[in-house]
Amino acid sequence: MLPVKTIVRRVRTIVHDKDKITYSDDEIVDVINAAVRFIRRTIADNRPEFISSVKAGTLDAGENLVELDDRPLIFVRVLAGSHIDTYKKYKTSAKIWNNHEKIFNNKRKIFSEVEETTYKQCLLTETNAAEIEYVPDVGSPEVYYRTGWTGLSFYPIPHETTGYTIEYVPDIKELTMDDDSPLLNEFDDLVIEYAQIRLSVGNEYDVSQDNQIMGSIYSQVIDMLHIPPTGTILDGYWDTPMRYVGYGNHKRRSW
Repeated sequence: MLPVKTIVRRVRTIVHDKDKITYSDDEIVDVINAAVRFIRRTIADNRPEFISSVKAGTLDAGENLVELDDRPLIFVRVLAGSHIDTYKKYKTSAKIWNNHEKIFNNKRKIFSEVEETTYKQCLLTETNAAEIEYVPDVGSPEVYYRTGWTGLSFYPIPHETTGYTIEYVPDIKELTMDDDSPLLNEFDDLVIEYAQIRLSVGNEYDVSQDNQIMGSIYSQVIDMLHIPPTGTILDGYWDTPMRYVGYGNHKRRSW
């Protein structure tokens, strides 16, 4: 997470423009923003959990819309469920922190009561709002769909209090000279490389050079992500189908 000022300074050193004769700060920052977006899209396509955010909460009966804090690029996974898993009710300390004065003629202890409820949640599938008939069905949510840039709606509409967990990759704002890079330092090296190549190409830029730049950066990002191998699925030899799922510790399931 290098400061953008540091990235700009290193780019200027590589392209031999320390005196700011050829490129302005705004031009270099624009290229840096393009590099960051390209690398984040590559990460989002292959290991989105690296740059994901999580929002969890509950919906009351009859509610099915959740407004996220950021505009989501993609959803990694969405879970929801209404069956209670654990329930705890407890009281906090009877004393108010750093308050030693007694309240006149009041013998009651002051405390707050806290309730914590967790719900068993199942993985939901994404659909399109156009695929759902406008029928006010109620029940346990089975699918979800996007509503606007920041909204996510569940269907059917929850018929009771329902817990949810939404993991998504948020959109990012344009970086300025006063910001820090949202990537790891290792990826910042690729941002500098991207900016150096793009700025050095100049007016002789063509499509073939663009493909070479993108291909080089993309392959380096993929190597750094250490993408795990896909799981193995096998059918059983006999009548009962068996599936072996996982990467190292295989589990056998039958149905």
